[in-house]
Amino acid sequence: MRTKCVVGAIVILLSVSVPAGAQDTATIAGWNILGVDPIPEARIQNIAATIARIDPDLIVLTEVNPDSVPARIVEILGDDYAEPIILEQNDDVVQNIAFVFKRNVEVRNARLIPRTNLAEEPRSRKALTADVRIGNFDFVLIGVHLKSSRDAASRRKRSRQCAAIARFIDQAVNGDEKDVLVIGDYNMIPREDDDTPNDEVNFFSLSPNNFLRFVSTDFLAGRTSHIDGCSPLRGNLLDGYAISRRFTREYIPGSTRILSFGALGRQCSSFLNSVSDHLPLVSHFQIDGEDDD
Repeated sequence: MRTKCVVGAIVILLSVSVPAGAQDTATIAGWNILGVDPIPEARIQNIAATIARIDPDLIVLTEVNPDSVPARIVEILGDDYAEPIILEQNDDVVQNIAFVFKRNVEVRNARLIPRTNLAEEPRSRKALTADVRIGNFDFVLIGVHLKSSRDAASRRKRSRQCAAIARFIDQAVNGDEKDVLVIGDYNMIPREDDDTPNDEVNFFSLSPNNFLRFVSTDFLAGRTSHIDGCSPLRGNLLDGYAISRRFTREYIPGSTRILSFGALGRQCSSFLNSVSDHLPLVSHFQIDGEDDD
């Protein structure tokens, strides 16, 4: 049964009870879709076509602008996908966060996490969270788009956002549910060497007790998810993907990857000019085992 998704700055419930059937793994992705300016229809079509190639069970979209974009994407994708979740942020926020997911995915209790925006920056947005079940795998999902820039002042602001998310995670895992996924545009670069911008303080603020495992750092450090140029390929790993270090046993080891231009059916320049300046991050999870929490 499908219930209606209500858009607004309120807690909502959306439950889709179509069984997962014979499906034994799930694809969960994150992607910044470049919404600095309102996304035109032609690019929405290209974004939807890219998501169709990924075929995710659930994808966290960042830089959504305007808020109507996810619904249009789902309309293009067709009946396999449910109504997306996007909650109304402060009036000044123009780049939002959304969850797009298939009908066999249960998403409930969606809400914005308090104090994860920046009071001095009205355009900053709060993290979006919901309780999710895909098959036998249930977890707390947190979609983030954190403060950008590499200067020390920006890092301090990002650390405040990360600390607020860490406090929320501490509260969330005090109950029965221990699986947490934090996906989105971190605007944090993992340290590779002495020349790498030092965002380690941000990673520590997001997981001060080492609860999270940053699988994007483990498997993708040195790779490019944000594209600065194509000849040669330039950019940084600004996008992030984390799971509960001890508890998310459903994670398929080593499955985290940045999808290539070839896998997405385009050359770099075509992708950058007509789709996005970020490549999607994807991980896979086993969903047919026993629920472990």
